[in-house]
Amino acid sequence: MEVGPEPVPFSNLLVGETYTEVSRAILIRARDRVKAGWSQQAFARDGEDRPTSEWSPTAVRWDAMGSVWAVGGTLAEINFLRSFLPLGSGGLLTWNDDPERSPEQVIQLFDDAISVLTV
Repeated sequence: MEVGPEPVPFSNLLVGETYTEVSRAILIRARDRVKAGWSQQAFARDGEDRPTSEWSPTAVRWDAMGSVWAVGGTLAEINFLRSFLPLGSGGLLTWNDDPERSPEQVIQLFDDAISVLTV
């Protein structure tokens, strides 16, 4: 089963890509994982809806934070995403796991962050 794009190699920073370009690529790939399948109450879930590691080959759904980790993201991308959350919404995990949250809202959060990182 296709689980999404591969992580962005850190070595890209050494061959001319700027940090902004790498962060943008990470957020695009993380968003694509959420589009493929979204999770709440776990960084990732397998095909039987069991929590699993975000790096597991059995993962088919990811929460906002797990999707960033899964594609090689760092705290820099997590903190950048968090900066787009509404004030008072808590951290990224709390926001993602809110029972009123929808996958479309999570995807929009990624889209908002990505749009600022234009190359």
